[in-house]
Amino acid sequence: MLIRKSVLVAVIALGVTIACSSLIAADFTAELLMSQPNDSMTVKLYVKGSLYRVEKLTGNNKMLIIENRDTDITTAMNPEEKTYLEIEGKKGAFVNPVKGWEQMKGSTDETLAGTETIRGYECEHYTYAYPGEAEPAMEIWKSNKLDHFIKWVLHLDPSSGDASMEVLNIVEGPLDDALFKIPPEYSRQKTAEEIELERPALTLLLNTEAPVGRRMAAGGQLIVKTDPTLSSRVEMRNLTRDTSICKVSIYKNGKLVEESADTKPSEQEFTLKFNGDRAETFFGSHLEVDEIRIALKTGRAMVTVYHEYSSFDDTNRRQYYVNPPGRGLACIEGHSFHIKMVGDSPFAESSKVRVHAYQQEFVDGSEQKNTIEQIEFDLKNGEIKELQYPADKNADYINIEIDDGGGLKVFTEQP
Repeated sequence: MLIRKSVLVAVIALGVTIACSSLIAADFTAELLMSQPNDSMTVKLYVKGSLYRVEKLTGNNKMLIIENRDTDITTAMNPEEKTYLEIEGKKGAFVNPVKGWEQMKGSTDETLAGTETIRGYECEHYTYAYPGEAEPAMEIWKSNKLDHFIKWVLHLDPSSGDASMEVLNIVEGPLDDALFKIPPEYSRQKTAEEIELERPALTLLLNTEAPVGRRMAAGGQLIVKTDPTLSSRVEMRNLTRDTSICKVSIYKNGKLVEESADTKPSEQEFTLKFNGDRAETFFGSHLEVDEIRIALKTGRAMVTVYHEYSSFDDTNRRQYYVNPPGRGLACIEGHSFHIKMVGDSPFAESSKVRVHAYQQEFVDGSEQKNTIEQIEFDLKNGEIKELQYPADKNADYINIEIDDGGGLKVFTEQP
């Protein structure tokens, strides 16, 4: 089984890869050459026991990474802003590609193919094949003296060639401990989850109407008025690494909708197990639901409620709740497109909005945007802003951006 080139490019584009070992590595300094079809990059490598440092402080793709093999913590530093971010476990692969490579290796079968001398170091040659595959997907030459790889090859599509990492210009000798410590002038960058937890969230009861979206924390409740002639959908997304539990109940004329063999329970409970975990539920128009109640029992989640229109209508109608950073709306080129936006910021008096309407083209795989209109405005809560794009404008994409803290009810119509 061959590793897809697109996966490799995504891995290498993040930076450098280093092979980790459960043993204590010898201290040395070297250069690491990373090569892939039609591209290459060289970075500085420092290895001291269970620690390694990768740096490239000039040119493109700058990086400064410290990896602690014992704690499995990746430290990514920004020399320009003097900040650092610590990432535990496999998520470190997003800034340190070694973990992406190691995860690929972890799903393969390892075979010792023999010994070879590479760059003056006697190496054990290992091949790695996916279960059931005869041909290896990877090959690694590892020096026992350095307890580190000297060469690593990934076999890509035969038409494009292989990718590799090679350790060059090795200089053995003790290294200063300071190389593997965060400089005192650096400040810790907040994680995405820490930033999320600082955002306001609904903790009490809110009465509103669809479409609506709200960040909810434990104890928060939404009572959403819905149109009983339309279908309704509830979407939930976990915003924390902890489990979030969301209860959804549907009502008609103030009473729980009666259960029957062909309908979902009138009360459902959803468990969102990890950050980003999603769930949704749908209620058809035949239920005539006029109120949906959502209660977040534990955790933190983004909850959105909106209507869906009949697909048999001559006009394509949709509604959304748009929260930061925004969303894109696809249009049918050559047809008029109407947008109505209603300000609905959860915790501010208004929302700062930017709208970019354009024709979307792809030239040699690259997206080209032929701008039709770009506007920016503040929309107070309850205030309405309508935009019309006639058929002769040939708009096929509308991008709506909202600053943090804003929110919009959005309604679109297109024949």
